[in-house]
Formats: sequence, C-alpha cells, structure tokens
Amino acid sequence: MLEELTVSRRQLKIFVESYDFVPFKVLNYIGAEINYGGRVTDAQDKNLISCILRNYMKPEILEEGFKFSSSGLYKTIPAGEKNDYLEYI
Repeated sequence: MLEELTVSRRQLKIFVESYDFVPFKVLNYIGAEINYGGRVTDAQDKNLISCILRNYMKPEILEEGFKFSSSGLYKTIPAGEKNDYLEYI
C-alpha cells in the first residue's frame, strides 16, 4: 500500500503543477481504479475505495473550513508552512 500512496502523491503533484485547475475527476479515477483498484478484486471494495476518494478529493476541500466529518473536528485550515499543519494535527 505504501507504493500506491507514493505513486498517487507523485501523480497529484504532477497534475496540480501542470494544470490551472485541479482535475479531481481524473485524480479520483487514477487513485481508485488504477493505483489502488488494480489490486482489489472484490467489487464492493472497489466501490468503497471510490466512495472514500470522492468524499475527500473534491473541489470543496480547497475552501478554508471545509469539514471532513460531521463533527467538524477535522477541517481544512489556511494554507501555511509544514509546522502550521503539524500544530493543527
């Protein structure tokens, strides 16, 4: 799974740096169907992977304060340095 994460991170970086917009649909497909889905054989597990990615990789995550959970405990924070993110975590 570490290999899939590494590949996904590299692809995300390439797409974000190469386009004027974030191609969320493409990134979701590559992540769910190719990078992770290629090793998953159960159809329900593939659907689960797609669902998880769609919930976290969408345009709304670029908005400050986007809530990742209904509790609101986890949300996006203003862009900053690495230490800002570590402090929030």
